[in-house]
Amino acid sequence: MTDFTLGKLPPQDLEAEQATLGSMMQDPKAIDRVLGKGLESSDFYREAHATLFAHITRLQEAGIEVDLITLQASLADSAQLQMVGGLGYLATILDSVPHAANAERYCAIVKDKAIRRRLIAVANEAQQMAYDESQATADVIAESAARVEGIKAQFQWAEGSSFSRIADAVQAEMDDLEKRQVSGKAVTGLETSLCGLDLITTGMHPGNYILVAGQPGRGKTAFVLQMLCHLAFQHDMPVGFFSLEMHPGELAQRVLTHVAGVDGHALRIANLNEEDWRKVIQVGARAKEVPLYLSCGNPDIDSLYRMAVKAKGQYGLKLIAVDYVQMLEAPGTDGDTARVARASRVLKGLAMEIGVPMVVTSQLHRPGLGKGNFRPELTDLKNTSQLEQDADWVIFIYHPNWAEKREDRQAVAHDQQEVEFILAKQRNGPICDFRYGWRAWEQRFVEVAREVTPWQ
Repeated sequence: MTDFTLGKLPPQDLEAEQATLGSMMQDPKAIDRVLGKGLESSDFYREAHATLFAHITRLQEAGIEVDLITLQASLADSAQLQMVGGLGYLATILDSVPHAANAERYCAIVKDKAIRRRLIAVANEAQQMAYDESQATADVIAESAARVEGIKAQFQWAEGSSFSRIADAVQAEMDDLEKRQVSGKAVTGLETSLCGLDLITTGMHPGNYILVAGQPGRGKTAFVLQMLCHLAFQHDMPVGFFSLEMHPGELAQRVLTHVAGVDGHALRIANLNEEDWRKVIQVGARAKEVPLYLSCGNPDIDSLYRMAVKAKGQYGLKLIAVDYVQMLEAPGTDGDTARVARASRVLKGLAMEIGVPMVVTSQLHRPGLGKGNFRPELTDLKNTSQLEQDADWVIFIYHPNWAEKREDRQAVAHDQQEVEFILAKQRNGPICDFRYGWRAWEQRFVEVAREVTPWQ
């Protein structure tokens, strides 16, 4: 069988790569237009061009105007100026641009060639997997299909979504409204397990990108697991959880603690009373039938994308959660800001493409000296404003009475603590605050006397 590459040079257009970079050097607005098309350093065929793109985007992120002098200085500071061809090659690139207004056209050519190279790579990988008879045929097909779907999403992003008539969307919404009126249900999406939040948001709907943020140890992962357990254990809905910082044993302990309603520390040291042992055994038996799927590890965003597409097809997932976005690597990016921004864009696109709510935890910026326990705002999301832009909801978990000292927290470890859920952004509804109770020993948030504070 002939190799898929057929001995040919991979698809590439070096003139288009030069013109794209030259446009970005000539016109600051061209940088935004190119980045808006989803172009990344990994899309460039020539390594020198990928390096130049990374430096241009890094300068822009730092608020430094990009020109021949600033770009030369950036490359020299990182000892990469000669690697890309020196000042002479930078001047050649700058002079190669017919018109910076055509930056999007040049960018589209570069992106198209990159997508074709990736298709060739996936085809070669599929060929190798097909020859490896130790792998099940179904797994080979699923893995190959997931990788092609990932490339398809990149192509659709680069090309832009196709248009449809507003009449079609209006008719679909009218049909949904009629069904809601007949059913009388206020919550039409998936439940979060907390009534006040469900009522104000109407639940989690396909394509929603939901951020759950807070300082360390405030219950972000606990809330996400509570949501997943509610859907899986109580409603038999298949859900998936990508955990980038916990292993399966830790997650199993948390699930047993939460669902059984027992003391988590007592469970860890196997010091439960007879009644609690009975509860844990019942939950363990029930877990064998529950459609809650876990993936523990540290995949990059592209691998997570493929795994999610594959799991959606294999298990029919109704919701996917990721804990947490700042831990995701993003090949082809340079710096934490670009890395997290790309991960966020991919997760948002993934939610819309496969039609499930995507719940993602996020860290906050570390507070300044003396700031301590602060009430978070949207500007506190760590690494990038892209998170705020992409999210349909942003929920902050805030403990107004948080004790800064460990010994003070231990003294009230078995007291129910007051906690605020701050719905700081909701794309299609009001924003407000909710008060709940936090039982740390059970890893559980509970309803209290309902108190909702709308924002003025």
